[in-house]
Amino acid sequence: MGKFRVVLESNIKNWYEESSKNKCFTIFSDPDFLSNFTEEKIYGYILKGNEKIAYFSFTLKNNKCYRPVFVIHNGVILSNRIFFQKQVKRNLDEYEIHNTFVDYLETNFKSIDLALHPFIKDIRPYLWLNYHSPNERDKCKIYIRYTSYLNISDLQNKNEFESKVFHNLLELRKRNIKEARKSKVKTKTELKLETFLNFYKNMMKNQGITVSDGELTLLENIIKTLVEKGKAKMFISYYKEIPIYITIWGWDRNRAYYLYGAGNQDIKLRFKGTINFWDAILYLAKVKKIKIIDWEGVNSPKRGFFKISFGGNLLNYYWIKKG
Repeated sequence: MGKFRVVLESNIKNWYEESSKNKCFTIFSDPDFLSNFTEEKIYGYILKGNEKIAYFSFTLKNNKCYRPVFVIHNGVILSNRIFFQKQVKRNLDEYEIHNTFVDYLETNFKSIDLALHPFIKDIRPYLWLNYHSPNERDKCKIYIRYTSYLNISDLQNKNEFESKVFHNLLELRKRNIKEARKSKVKTKTELKLETFLNFYKNMMKNQGITVSDGELTLLENIIKTLVEKGKAKMFISYYKEIPIYITIWGWDRNRAYYLYGAGNQDIKLRFKGTINFWDAILYLAKVKKIKIIDWEGVNSPKRGFFKISFGGNLLNYYWIKKG
């Protein structure tokens, strides 16, 4: 059995080309996405002998493993080969991967803040860190979070109303879509950052949340970068030439991700969010030939209900904090 060890990587292009082929990779580890953050970025591998058996990325702030706002997942990216091993071998290797990684974090940094990919199920090394210590601050705290994966491949070659995806929608969503079609709502892929940021700021204000200028600038830069790199699109829905809802969706080699969205607070149309999401899904399936979308979180009652009403499989993932 080869020894497991951490190796850092300075050639980010090589790291990305290799890591992005694995199904635990997400857009939140893409160097183009992370380039918008001022924090130091750490990229590397976990080797078993001389074999790269896993990858990782995270950001540092004041020598702390720190997960900035808008970064949904970070940490370990398992190699695809892990998922093809016999179960007993997979259990052993996956345990050693995380054990090696958490030991590296504990040894070198003041704190830990990780949100693992939903495909990662074995978190025992994090649970068992400093297991016998009487001080709870020495141990990791584990929080369970949820997202939903929706298979949209059926839409690639079918009429929207004949697809399994449409059939599996909540009846309310179906009515919303048909009503929007009758109302001649049109959705375009175009970049109007100022309009979106105004929608976003007003939406958050209505929820009692103040968004700082720094967060708005960061959000703007993320969207601009991903769109310019061909890794995202902005979808704007119009009713009688008035923009009513905007979403941004990103993608990588594995799947697409719902990233950000906000509606026109002055327009009270019950279908405005539904039709925007639906038209974006149609584009992702028919134009980009994407098979799976990740709703990126169903962790609050209102947003969670809305996303789940489109169908999909509920998945949990683990948020791990220490220090």
